[in-house]
Amino acid sequence: MENKKFITQTWFVALAAFICCLLWGSAYPCIKIGYELFNIEASDLAGKFLFAGYRFTLAGLLVLLLCLITKKASQASHLKHGDRSSFLVFHKLHYNIYSFI
Repeated sequence: MENKKFITQTWFVALAAFICCLLWGSAYPCIKIGYELFNIEASDLAGKFLFAGYRFTLAGLLVLLLCLITKKASQASHLKHGDRSSFLVFHKLHYNIYSFI
């Protein structure tokens, strides 16, 4: 009960909103810096897609790591076996598309 009171306090909500704005606002400049670091030209569509694939894969791995750290990964056990295998097939297809490009 105490935790809910903490999360709904005005200063916490304002701080969380400010951090979200900083993160979302920094995405575009960071992507442009990444293009420069990896020498991806403006006309290189395949390179941009590959870079996006790496970014989203890294983001997914970070979310999985966060789930493992906070012990929330056990909540994924309610998925049926078919759902998990579908996810793995989708991931493999996603990887193959980016490898082809």
